Amino acid sequence: MMAHFSSVDTRRRARTMGVVSLGEDAGEIAGPVLAGFLWGTWGVATLFGVRIVMAVVAESYTVVVLSGRLDHGSRAQPPIEAAFVRRDI
Repeated sequence: MMAHFSSVDTRRRARTMGVVSLGEDAGEIAGPVLAGFLWGTWGVATLFGVRIVMAVVAESYTVVVLSGRLDHGSRAQPPIEAAFVRRDI
């Protein structure tokens, strides 16, 4: 994914890579904290239940976002990429 973003907008490449890295780092910090809280408070079954719900939500979001973009026969532009590409240049 990072290799793909590096070729999107070469003038803003460093900023784009920084934002993507920031998101990865935030997930690596918040994930274990949330997992430890859920496991310690309600047990491992709740931890796995929340993980399943998060996976279903993520997959559903992907299907909804990409379904309209793939019907036209053109290459879909991922939503995260669209957020970093300036159209007025």
